[in-house]
Amino acid sequence: MEELPDPIIDPDRAEGWAVDGPPRIYLRDTLSDFINGGAALYLGYSFRWVAVWVVRSSGFDLEATIELYRFSEPSDALGVYLNGARGPGEGLPFERSQVRRGLLRAQRGPYFVRVLCRDQGVRADDAARSLGGVLGLALPEATTDLPDLLLALPEEDRRPDSLRYFHTKEAFDAQYYLGDANLLDLDKDTECGWALYAPASEGASPTKLCLVRYPDRERAEGAVADFAGDYLESDAPAPGGLALRIIEDGTWAGAILHPEIPCLALVLDADSAERARELCHRALEGLDEEMSR
Repeated sequence: MEELPDPIIDPDRAEGWAVDGPPRIYLRDTLSDFINGGAALYLGYSFRWVAVWVVRSSGFDLEATIELYRFSEPSDALGVYLNGARGPGEGLPFERSQVRRGLLRAQRGPYFVRVLCRDQGVRADDAARSLGGVLGLALPEATTDLPDLLLALPEEDRRPDSLRYFHTKEAFDAQYYLGDANLLDLDKDTECGWALYAPASEGASPTKLCLVRYPDRERAEGAVADFAGDYLESDAPAPGGLALRIIEDGTWAGAILHPEIPCLALVLDADSAERARELCHRALEGLDEEMSR
């Protein structure tokens, strides 16, 4: 295993805090011992290890847990961060960070950080910021751009904080359940960019738009054929053509395969065929723009 940066947590730098012993280290095959029932979120990405510290304030009236997750790909650390991102970021030494209810979530390069302070109110938030700042300064400098699949998703009418980046069926199911079968043939080698869009009618569910990229053309063609046949109840569309279906609840679903790139766009819960068609085509146009940069 890659050596942990040393020192990550230095009691002299985290003023007023002391580390309660060395970190516990969990790898892919032991992560479920630490996160009972929640390990799948991390294992669906290029997770390598997590180091966990318990720290206590000098007066022993506050306790916090610091979790440092290491991924092979910075985009995967970003994907985990986006999965719970809410509201504006914090001015901490990370690329992205948020603090809410005593929980700091942050990302810097291939690292994702959680700091949880077991207290309530402003004091817990301040403690999480303080500890997170120490950890952020100990990590290497990094710049992680949004994956091109996310940049390709149209911005107009997009719900704030709805961007998601993931790979596997389990992660897709957390956003939208299509059934037990892996219709889209998702696994660790596929990439998905996801976002929600405001519906035309007030009170309706947001429209879901997803771009899926495959390692090769054959898999992309197979996935769009399976999705069209099983979910849309239609023939596989020709490259660049759109398969559409109105669902029992009156919403529309559709899928389109890029004519050249092994990538498909699919839309769910659209309130009209026109809206489904528009979002699918705009997503592929956005992907063309990103690929040409």
